[in-house]
Amino acid sequence: MAELRRYLCEALGVTDAACHIVLIGVKSPAGQTPANVELVLLRRQDRTSEVMTAFCSRLRDLMTGWLGCQTAIRCTLMETELYFVARQPT
Repeated sequence: MAELRRYLCEALGVTDAACHIVLIGVKSPAGQTPANVELVLLRRQDRTSEVMTAFCSRLRDLMTGWLGCQTAIRCTLMETELYFVARQPT
């Protein structure tokens, strides 16, 4: 997980605090990609279609190597004003 977080933070230009990772095990039906990575990122001007396509392709290759199975990457960019979080106080 530490290596994944380092890659994501470096590639996306964010700090550890901005990189929330959750792994959820699922069983996929026959014929579907056995591993899927779902990303929701805040839109930034430097996150162009070309940049994000290259990022997702590289992440797919890394995850396929780490997991040892085919991996699909799905990435959604959202507007900052549409992002809301409600956390318990620490």
